[in-house]
Amino acid sequence: MINDYKCLLDPYQYEDIDEESDTEEDFSYFEEHGSVETLPKKRTMDDRHSERKGKMKILALDTLQVVFCCSVFCLSGVKVEDLAMARNLFQEKTKSERSQCIIDWIILSSNSRGSERQWIVGSKNVCLKAWRLTLGIPESTFYTIQKQVLDGKVTAEKSGRPLGSVEPKTLTALAWLQDFANSYAGFMPDSKQLHLPCCLTKSSVYSTMVSELEGPTSQCISLSHFLLVWRTELRHIAIPRRSRFSECNTCVLLKNEIESTRNKEVRKQLMQQRDTHLKQQKSEREKYYKHAMKARRNPDKYLSIIMDAMDQAKTMIPHFTATPKFADGMWKLKTHLLGAIVHGIGAYGFFDIFQWPHGSNLTVSTLMNILFMMKDSLPEVLYLQMDNCGRENKNRYLMSFLAFLVELKVFRKIKLSFLMVGHTHEDIDQMFSRFSIWLNHNSCKTMDSLMNGFQNCYNPKPTSIKTCQVYNYSEWITPYLAPMSGHSRHHVYKFKLENGKTKMVFKEWTTTKAWRECEGSDRYPLLRLPTTQPKLLQPNFQDLDKVESSILGARKFIDKKDMIWWERFFQEKHNEELEYEDDDSSFKLFELARFVAQRPLPDITTFSVPEIVVNRDVMPPVILGKKTKPAKSQPIIMEEGLKADDFVLTNLEKYSDEWPQIGKVISICGHNIHILWYKGSKSTSWSPCTMPISGQRGKREPFTETVTRDQIWKSGFQLTNNGYLPKSVKDAIDRY
Repeated sequence: MINDYKCLLDPYQYEDIDEESDTEEDFSYFEEHGSVETLPKKRTMDDRHSERKGKMKILALDTLQVVFCCSVFCLSGVKVEDLAMARNLFQEKTKSERSQCIIDWIILSSNSRGSERQWIVGSKNVCLKAWRLTLGIPESTFYTIQKQVLDGKVTAEKSGRPLGSVEPKTLTALAWLQDFANSYAGFMPDSKQLHLPCCLTKSSVYSTMVSELEGPTSQCISLSHFLLVWRTELRHIAIPRRSRFSECNTCVLLKNEIESTRNKEVRKQLMQQRDTHLKQQKSEREKYYKHAMKARRNPDKYLSIIMDAMDQAKTMIPHFTATPKFADGMWKLKTHLLGAIVHGIGAYGFFDIFQWPHGSNLTVSTLMNILFMMKDSLPEVLYLQMDNCGRENKNRYLMSFLAFLVELKVFRKIKLSFLMVGHTHEDIDQMFSRFSIWLNHNSCKTMDSLMNGFQNCYNPKPTSIKTCQVYNYSEWITPYLAPMSGHSRHHVYKFKLENGKTKMVFKEWTTTKAWRECEGSDRYPLLRLPTTQPKLLQPNFQDLDKVESSILGARKFIDKKDMIWWERFFQEKHNEELEYEDDDSSFKLFELARFVAQRPLPDITTFSVPEIVVNRDVMPPVILGKKTKPAKSQPIIMEEGLKADDFVLTNLEKYSDEWPQIGKVISICGHNIHILWYKGSKSTSWSPCTMPISGQRGKREPFTETVTRDQIWKSGFQLTNNGYLPKSVKDAIDRY
């Protein structure tokens, strides 16, 4: 019974004895006296959590009377009522009041008999240990307060934080982790979760936070606290062991190499490569959202569109929230959703039932429908964000369609961008996620209910559209299309006019500074414009009879209203297949081009704005002593050969609406160039600009200004005899 004796000597020291080593010991004494708190038992996770929080288990009152506190067992003669009263009076106090009570007892007992202290429970003097056990005061707490009293402190300080408050460094960590996830994580299309790249670990995320936030004026929370905050406050941010979608090859290779290597230097360099890769991915996403923001702020200049398809397994109908037994082997109608977000305008969902192959023809037809819906307000620049799927998006047919749009002058410039493979989940996947969550809680037995559900799942409310026609664009455009290869490796493409033909340039990433021109025997993606129109693809409903037999077999489980819809649906599709006509007169691209060409130009009203804030390029000098006449400066010829009477091209922000900006050099003084502005355009002649003379009505003077060498991007040319720009200067303006 040695363990029983140890529990009596110091129950706090031996309260964690493992039950597996003492299963045959006799604890009948404590069972008879009702003291289950001192029974050794195996610790649970809650017990360990309580211990980490510093919580002490208080002994039962009747157990206190037999605890070995000192040689005289001073608690054995104290009544249980007195023990209960003393404990309750102490435990009902707040934490600071309990600390103050301990301080008062230490001072009072010390003053009673010199340096000898006495402790009282009820009306009986007891030893210090008995007093602590009765009131439930941890030993460490008592001696910490006693040391403060010996140091001269007689008032307890308020400790801890107000209930519900959070430390600033914890709030900083929360904000940092949320921002980190917004920069690097992808939206899951079927849940609210944000998935970080699989090459990361929580420890590496913490190390990144420390490197960014740690400084002389700021501190970071510990790793354990960071993991706790992540687990409790931001559970929707996760690092998956394996992705359910296509993974980034670079992320997978980096993860495998970092986990397998034991060389610290190799691991360090691999982590640097991982950081570089993730920063590149972040830059690509930031560029996409920058394009979206430009379209929202200036809808008359920019149009930003992102297109992607949703997982088809989620949208098969009839869809049940709880799958009944009869639906296990049921042949359902496969439904495809191609989503599009036009930033600043709205979201759209195009539904079909796989009656056409899902490739570039469906993508081109859907994009054309979106543009035709917006024909009244199309700007001159289009930003298009697509998924990296080569079958549907990243192919020469879609690129030829964009070149077609520029050559028909529907747009002045188009920029096509693709995100990294495995890092392509953006705001459109967030829309799919809301639709997937809606489907988890709602049944859809018809196409109409599915489309209505899509319209009600997301804010702003998207628009559901049935895809009725798909053009055989790929077969139609092939004879007019230059062969193309190597286009799958790059992520950014730009289409602009050059000498009446669309020129395509590319670069690997948005952060790559220089655009590269295509190589090969053909200079342009479109050899010539087609003179005919594409034909419609014939819909194929070969599996529809299987769906019809399944629906008829489940008639008793489907509402009468829904059965009427299904019967009408099967009849309509059967008629479509029988009455199909190859009509090639409805191709909307040429109609869209004619509409844009006939659209009236905006009314430009001239007006004058008072010049209140003046940007002075040359400030007056500081004068010391008497003002003297400035010495006449001789024109200085620039190293590049610039001299007076030469023409220059500038790019001043305040004249961004005027393009190109052309001036004639009057004089050169060091870094400053005094020029006379000219007015005109690339296709008209140029003449000097004038401006009204202040205070002299009806009189004008030459419009001159001083610019710096840094503001000039081309110099050293002359106008033609008729005042036109030379061809080489026009080409330089187009390239710029």
